[in-house]
Amino acid sequence: MKHLSFILVLSVLMVAGNSAIARTWSVEQDGSGDWVTIQEAVDASASGDTIMIGAGRYSELHPAPNGTTVVAYLSEAKDLTIIGAGRDEVVIGPESFVEDSILFFFDVLSAFSVSGVQFVNAHEGFRSYGGGGFSQCTFGGCWIGGMLLGGDVGVSDCLFIPPVPAPITTNALVFFNSSSVLIEACQFANLEIYIEGASNSTVRDCVFEHTNGNNQVLSINFVSSNGLVEGISTDGWVNCQGNSHVVLMGNRFDPGLATKKLKVSEQYASVEIYDNYFAGASYSTLSLQSGASVSGSGNHVLNDTSGGYSVKLYGYGLYGNNPVVDLRNNYWGTDDSSQIDTWIYDIHDDPDEDTEVLYQPFSDVPLPTEKESLGSFKSLYR
Repeated sequence: MKHLSFILVLSVLMVAGNSAIARTWSVEQDGSGDWVTIQEAVDASASGDTIMIGAGRYSELHPAPNGTTVVAYLSEAKDLTIIGAGRDEVVIGPESFVEDSILFFFDVLSAFSVSGVQFVNAHEGFRSYGGGGFSQCTFGGCWIGGMLLGGDVGVSDCLFIPPVPAPITTNALVFFNSSSVLIEACQFANLEIYIEGASNSTVRDCVFEHTNGNNQVLSINFVSSNGLVEGISTDGWVNCQGNSHVVLMGNRFDPGLATKKLKVSEQYASVEIYDNYFAGASYSTLSLQSGASVSGSGNHVLNDTSGGYSVKLYGYGLYGNNPVVDLRNNYWGTDDSSQIDTWIYDIHDDPDEDTEVLYQPFSDVPLPTEKESLGSFKSLYR
């Protein structure tokens, strides 16, 4: 019994000791803090520590072991919390764009939390191989805002602005093989989110604005990932490919430069759509390829009347997976079935497509404003 009591007391002392050694470091450019540079604070910190960054511009790029240049490089596994004085007060990055730069590079499996800073003018603003999160940050002028490789990641209340001029391949966020992704209440300008190999991903209550043509109108790209997109507003489009299973619910897809609003491709992809507003697009509002399955109800699936389709199937006859495209109980902008037929391209237009789009000439007026209607959109149609 005495031996057991000693072990219990020792365990309590060890926990207390570990809690006591976690500390807060301050970085101030005027020398009033513990350190003048962020790298010094990262090197001195231990797992569980917090680094407070004072106002100013931190552009002290220096070489990292992998040949890139960085402001802060983490090579030792430790979980850190980094808090800036505010995204308008703390600017991390050079005055102009620097190729092969990664401003914060956490090159080990470590958890992170970053808030209240602005990352600018780098090839990548942040790269990490562990989980963590960003909040109240701005990413401006970076080819990739954040590249997150594994772990559980959350991003909230952040702003993403591309370089000017923007290169063809520019991403706000890139996720590879993350177990869980949550992105909410963020704003994206001419940038996309790329999600590949995510077990569980959610994009919620975000705004995407696209003013550039070419490849700058894609908002979210799911590749072999499970996802939910809810309550977003975009004038761009969402892509689902590979073995992706995605639900779109209560989103608004406004007119814009995008030639489509939703693209689903490959025979193992499936998407469910509920209570969304899909404005018409010049090619096809819903572009469905290679045997993908799509179903859902309560949506506005509209046509821009310029010769594009509301739904277009392509390459369905090449696969034997018996896909289902069930779009009954949706609003098409008319109850004229002959008109809807001209807006839908399926087996009736090309027998080689081998799949029929199921639909009903639901109504000649928008969907009713009951529980099954479009929520925030319904006031537009009263």
